[in-house]
Amino acid sequence: MSRPTSQSIIVLGGGFAGLTAAYRLASGGTRVTLLERRSTLGGNVIESGAGSESLPLAVSKTHHATWALWRSLPSRVSSAPLTHIPLEFLLPGGRTVAYPFTPLPRPLHVALSLLRFNGLTWRERWRLVSWLEQIWEGALQLPSDLTHRTADEWLAWLGQGDQARRTVWNPVAQWLTGNHLRSLSADAFRGAVERTFLGSARESRWAIISSLQTSLFQPMMEKLRTDGATVLLETEATLLLSEGDRVTGVLLRNGTTLQGDWYLAALPPRSLASLLPERWLSRYAYFQHLAELGGLPTTSAQVILGRGLTKARILLLSGGPFYAMVAQPSGSDLTVCRFFGGEEEASTPTTSEMLQMAAEAVLRSSDLLSPGQTVVSFDFRKTNDGCLSLRPGMQLRRPLQRSPIGNLLIAGAWTDTGWPPNAESAIVSANRCAEIVTGSCG
Repeated sequence: MSRPTSQSIIVLGGGFAGLTAAYRLASGGTRVTLLERRSTLGGNVIESGAGSESLPLAVSKTHHATWALWRSLPSRVSSAPLTHIPLEFLLPGGRTVAYPFTPLPRPLHVALSLLRFNGLTWRERWRLVSWLEQIWEGALQLPSDLTHRTADEWLAWLGQGDQARRTVWNPVAQWLTGNHLRSLSADAFRGAVERTFLGSARESRWAIISSLQTSLFQPMMEKLRTDGATVLLETEATLLLSEGDRVTGVLLRNGTTLQGDWYLAALPPRSLASLLPERWLSRYAYFQHLAELGGLPTTSAQVILGRGLTKARILLLSGGPFYAMVAQPSGSDLTVCRFFGGEEEASTPTTSEMLQMAAEAVLRSSDLLSPGQTVVSFDFRKTNDGCLSLRPGMQLRRPLQRSPIGNLLIAGAWTDTGWPPNAESAIVSANRCAEIVTGSCG
């Protein structure tokens, strides 16, 4: 089959989705021009990450698109990312509880893992397992109003107490979706938990890709150069030019125009809306929904410890300015700890000193920081729209990748992929866009 060298595409945005789509298309022979307004590729993932060079990516075994992308790259870390890392919960009083791994067929491993999990009371565990058994047997159906209820309300209805929702389920919700339990739709929560915890035993496991920059972004950039793609940094699009219902070009801030056969917008919803002709915004509900898709503030921090670590850890937290910590070895005598905070944590007034004290308290409770050990460095950042809000009703507003405009595609973690707005969602959206372009070539 001939390579589609006659096809050209302009990709707007060099974040996770835009970079992945450009990599896939250029590898298949499409002529790619990638525009990024920043001075480096990686988008919000890199810009909002304190210590971005070592920014890790926690990957579930259910993230098949992420693993496929990682394995397709010409250079990658060998076996370290394949090591299983259990999810641990830091409970009040400093007690740490790991979610059990039970290597049995589904549904046995689901039921036994839940029953063995000491983060919930025995009564709460038994209620969950009994409810799941009735769902599996068809004696009960999922409520029809989950898209209109919050996850917090639904879990209370399922018999999960206040402390369980605060110390276990809220960190799980934020870890999987970036949204607080009280504002997250029950349907989005159900989908995220079902994929991660209710599949096969193998798919309930997690691993760490140690550095997004060196393990994913940099190899994709190198492959783009090898395949002859044009990458324009510090280049900002200001308007999509159109004729009827077709994009005819991209107007840049410097006044020049770029043209291609296809146009792929891998931008946040509001940035995309600002580029569209007014008549499309008023005519198509697809584009009108962009204004309703809001972002959530997030906090990230990095602590480097002067000690070695033999194995990475994922710790989910309750209370304080962070909901999760990922700790990973960095050389023989350093440990890099990444902290993540969500919407409520980021909106709480805090100083750098308060955040560092909170991080060190977590490190002491998890035995990562002992008396006499030193904190080599501390850095943090806050972002106003780091994650897509999945409040009730918002799932239905997420757009498909194929827009009503024939040669305009949309990619991003926030689009409709069946996943929460995470790295897997960004990669899935990019893959779908690449398939649409290559499929049009016959």
